[in-house]
Amino acid sequence: MRGSIRTGTGLLFALLLCLPAPARDQEEPKELGLHTRASSRLFQVDLSISGDPDVVRSIQPSDFKFKIGVHKLTEFILDRVCEYPETAGSTGEGAVPDPVPVSRPGSFLFYFDQPHLTQAGRHNSLVKARELVRLLVRDGNRAMIVSNADRHVTLTGFTEDQAELLAALDRLENDPTQLSTWATGESSRLDAVITAMNELDTVEHAAAVARQHQRTDRLLTEKNLNRLEATLPRLAGLPPPKVVIYFADTMRHNAGEHYLGFFSPGVIAAVPTLSLMQNDSLTARIPFDRVVHQASANSIRFYPVQAEGLTFEVQRLGLTFQGLEKAGQMPTVTSDRSRMAQDTLASLATETGGSYFINGPSAEVIADTIRSDLSCLFIVSFDPSPYSMDEPHRFVAKLKRKGAKLHSRGQVLFQSESKKLTDRLLAAFTAPGSDNPQ
Repeated sequence: MRGSIRTGTGLLFALLLCLPAPARDQEEPKELGLHTRASSRLFQVDLSISGDPDVVRSIQPSDFKFKIGVHKLTEFILDRVCEYPETAGSTGEGAVPDPVPVSRPGSFLFYFDQPHLTQAGRHNSLVKARELVRLLVRDGNRAMIVSNADRHVTLTGFTEDQAELLAALDRLENDPTQLSTWATGESSRLDAVITAMNELDTVEHAAAVARQHQRTDRLLTEKNLNRLEATLPRLAGLPPPKVVIYFADTMRHNAGEHYLGFFSPGVIAAVPTLSLMQNDSLTARIPFDRVVHQASANSIRFYPVQAEGLTFEVQRLGLTFQGLEKAGQMPTVTSDRSRMAQDTLASLATETGGSYFINGPSAEVIADTIRSDLSCLFIVSFDPSPYSMDEPHRFVAKLKRKGAKLHSRGQVLFQSESKKLTDRLLAAFTAPGSDNPQ
């Protein structure tokens, strides 16, 4: 038996040796594929250019100056992603209007951050979103809809079908799981601090109530920003322009800091709990910065909308003499919370090359601004390898031509391959659904 096994094994080995060796050219595609991927790792930054059509048409790479951090960027590829249609000559009756440039189709993410939408804000955001779908999702543009509440849901993947998007907005409006009373309840939380200042015996006790609400506010905001950050890689593989229309009323990058507006600087310095709150506010911005970094890494522009519009509600502080004595000054919390929310939306837009909308502009104004920003793009491509990975770099772009105006993002971030893979896996887990733009 052992002899037959050895004989069979020997014959099998001999047959294997007789087989022809695989041709080396069969392995070549793997090597070529690696070279292809390595040569395509250029980072792209989209620039918005507007102005005199003749000037824009004649812009050359030498007309730009770029800096990344403290270093000048001198080696780059410039692609013009807009065309001015030819116009007929003047017939003698009035001047021919300037042609409107045409850019490539864009991808729009409508993102509803429900815990940071007031009741009026949620209603208005849905109304504006329906109008924006009709105004923006045309001529090859596509959009998807994501909503964040207790559950984070993708209502539709990228599509050019207006009817599908409008139906998704209808489902969102009537979905009780996509409602949140957190923003509406902010007045009640402020009232709780006022009651503590009026009724509790020491400022330390009132500070403890403020601290509790600050911590809750910060934890919730951090969770919501983490979800927003995790959603953005869904746009990573798409060509620019890539836009997030972000609906929120009370999002603040320094979440909970407005509770310090109840107390004077002297009281804050003297009470350890308030000093701790002040220190925490310095690190509360980190989750917000990660959202900006993710947008910067993927050439995404934010267009935040404070959907509740103009509000004339005045928080009645109702502080007694005892409460004012604890505060040490007339509290500024009412104006602080509104200003902080608007500053956050402005910062999100400015750092990513977008625009922000507060005090209730119409959908037509929002759409016109976005179309104007995206109508003529110049794409700057360059090798990011000389720069450090996974950390932000200040980006400065200047155009040395009169008659044309440049609008750009404020920073760039170059992601390592491992970071890209991690982010895309997290995006697939956090916001599942089809994001195929085809």
